[in-house]
Amino acid sequence: MGRAKKAVAAPVEQEPPVDPKAEAVRQTDMAVRELELRYGPGRLLAACPDLALAEKMRRQMQLYNDAVYGGSAADTQVQAQGLLKGYQALERAFLQAGGQPLDHAAVIETELDSGAVLAIVPDITQYSPRPGETREVLAIGAGTVAEMFDKRTRETLAAVSRHWPGAHIESAKRKPLEDDIPF
Repeated sequence: MGRAKKAVAAPVEQEPPVDPKAEAVRQTDMAVRELELRYGPGRLLAACPDLALAEKMRRQMQLYNDAVYGGSAADTQVQAQGLLKGYQALERAFLQAGGQPLDHAAVIETELDSGAVLAIVPDITQYSPRPGETREVLAIGAGTVAEMFDKRTRETLAAVSRHWPGAHIESAKRKPLEDDIPF
């Protein structure tokens, strides 16, 4: 007579224990990233009207980094809380001084042949991708575009003047070639 086999319960998959230090860093990074998306990377500190607050925040950032790279989990958690309080103070000071969150509507976008998106922004130092952006975005400031255009225009006019002295350009349009040459 055969013995009946006992059913073996499937092992319960448990998530690995959460490292408190790594969790503090993850939560801090998420909070800071949200502020950077709203105001631009580094903008709250750079535009802080209160120099003493800005210096205090720089010290707190150093304390946080020291704790992350060399301190205990408890040290990291304490310094992370201090860092987030510092960012809240920077945000309050920024808004009280008349600062505004980034205006993502002021961005002009076009798709490049590669599929990436070219974003022309009013000021590259205040640009941050839209929250949740998953496309490859290449951002450039309007001032840089103007410089590039200006340089290209000057070079074109200089070349035309060399080849046809006294000539002037009324308009320039790119017209597709209508021939059978495959290039």
